[in-house]
Amino acid sequence: MKKNKRIENTKSVEKEVEERVEKAYEKLERNAEEKDKRGEKWIKRINNEKVLITTVLVLVIIIAIAGIFPNAIPKFNKNTPTVYSVDIIKIGNCENCFDINLAAQSVKKIASINLKSEKELNYTSSEAEKLMQKYNIKRIPSLIILSRDIKKIGLNNSGFRNERDAAIFDKGVPYLDLTTGKIKGIVTFKEIQDSSCVECPSLSSVEKEFETLGIKKESYEILSSSSEKGKELIKDNNIKSFNNLLIGKEIEEYWWIFPSLKNKLTEGKDYYSFTQPLMYPYKDAVTGEIKGKVEAKYITANDCQDCFNVSVLKEIFQKVGIYISKENYIDYSSNEGKEIVSKYNITTVPTVILSKEISDYNSLKRVLEQIGSFEGQEFVFRKPEILKVKYQSLLK
Repeated sequence: MKKNKRIENTKSVEKEVEERVEKAYEKLERNAEEKDKRGEKWIKRINNEKVLITTVLVLVIIIAIAGIFPNAIPKFNKNTPTVYSVDIIKIGNCENCFDINLAAQSVKKIASINLKSEKELNYTSSEAEKLMQKYNIKRIPSLIILSRDIKKIGLNNSGFRNERDAAIFDKGVPYLDLTTGKIKGIVTFKEIQDSSCVECPSLSSVEKEFETLGIKKESYEILSSSSEKGKELIKDNNIKSFNNLLIGKEIEEYWWIFPSLKNKLTEGKDYYSFTQPLMYPYKDAVTGEIKGKVEAKYITANDCQDCFNVSVLKEIFQKVGIYISKENYIDYSSNEGKEIVSKYNITTVPTVILSKEISDYNSLKRVLEQIGSFEGQEFVFRKPEILKVKYQSLLK
């Protein structure tokens, strides 16, 4: 959805998150249906539990944690029955700044407003300077709504501030700081990659998602962890894992995003980096270990013709972001299978055992515990009934 369309609609954070999650999972469900409709049911269960991993995690966690771009523009009360006359003044002339016309369009859509006049001023004009002094405007672009009944219109205080007969919106980002003469809110991104981890995915999807959230990008640079510049950035910015994304401190200007996003970031000298890995596998910058490469043992039931295909489990786990690096199929009635059944006290087949690397996926643990159990660090799937498919009980 394009940024300006979301701005005009001014959807709530909750509704936007819900729609984005729903679209992401609709795509997963279509793919699952082509493979096996039985696996789709568990994907829906995961959706209900709000498990947002890998691409979906990258897509949604920033939104869910940080808010959504329409928060950057003024909100209003649509239920005010009385109509009030207003004059709109836009003060601008900053090429790389927030488009104040989008905020003005949102105001004009308010049913309780009767627009008397609208004009745009260059911030260097004498008329604009007088208005900026009168209303204590320190940054542009800015929007001034003039009305004798300004307090009755119902403009939201999170976007506007009231000054006598006017409501001022001067919180758009990026903006020109009139005190310093500098444009603020244009963010530099640097992705640090480690070439020794060929399985570690790029974080380019995170870059795109920041853009859809309305964050103005100055540049996006990809650097090797072994390069001189890469080593310096790693040292100065407390990077704990690769691949990682460094975010310039101009991100702090995004008042509707940064306060909550900060909890997921580590502050360095010039940049913020994500404290926890966003995608798997990843390389631990301290130990050099590649984490998140999970081995799967699929315990099959060859004597059960009606039992579900164990590949359904593989599809499901992969779709929620688990990286399967190695897999082995073992019939429960074989000698090896019998040892595994006994060791893990397996009571139903088919099933799957995920290696200790599954413990690297901290964000998955709560949901996994609802469908199976951790035996040490390994995970055993124990509830095939949630798939609504046929399986075989080993209990006598």
